[in-house]
Amino acid sequence: MLPIPDFLPAIILPLWARLLTWFSAQIYARLLMPTDFWVRLADHLDCAPLEQACAAYQHTAGPGCQATHTVPRLVRALVVKYLRNLSLRELGSEIRTNLVVKRFVGYSLFERVPDHSTLERFEQWVIAHRARTFFDEVLKQIDAAYPEQRGQTQYGDTLRLRSGQALRPARQRGSRDPHHPAAPRLPPPAGDAGDPRSGRPHGRAGGSGAARPLWRRR
Repeated sequence: MLPIPDFLPAIILPLWARLLTWFSAQIYARLLMPTDFWVRLADHLDCAPLEQACAAYQHTAGPGCQATHTVPRLVRALVVKYLRNLSLRELGSEIRTNLVVKRFVGYSLFERVPDHSTLERFEQWVIAHRARTFFDEVLKQIDAAYPEQRGQTQYGDTLRLRSGQALRPARQRGSRDPHHPAAPRLPPPAGDAGDPRSGRPHGRAGGSGAARPLWRRR
């Protein structure tokens, strides 16, 4: 084993941080693709208004060390959370293991990323002081980027949409869901003498020939 010359650490150590930054930039340059979602989002999404709205979260003057996880990085981390529908622990893992996401949030290859507790403190502050800022600002930029589509009918696939109704307690949800076990039992409409599960026909209303809608009873 060859000994390390005494002068070598004195030369390398002062430049170590710069070497890591250069190496990180080289890795990202070879890893990132122009067609990647997070690369395209970084080119189109202007996070400056969000950063200005959340600037009061951290003090930039006075005693103490500078924040490791700055507001611009925390803002982009929440953008990832909301777009990917991640929990705070999942968000921390995504930033740590997905290098493309790590670059989008603003961390170099060897920098320490925030844990879930740091992310939670910032998100709770946003909820308390800037509850609608993220949604309103992103929607504003979408409208500005696609002005023609704003006035057109929009179509979406509702297969994977989750209604906020499912997040309510069953007792509150039952009053609006007629098929939920907690829903109140209402009598069938007048003129409806049948049960769809018994095979008996339903009656007609007032001899008009218009069939009453089927009424499911449990």
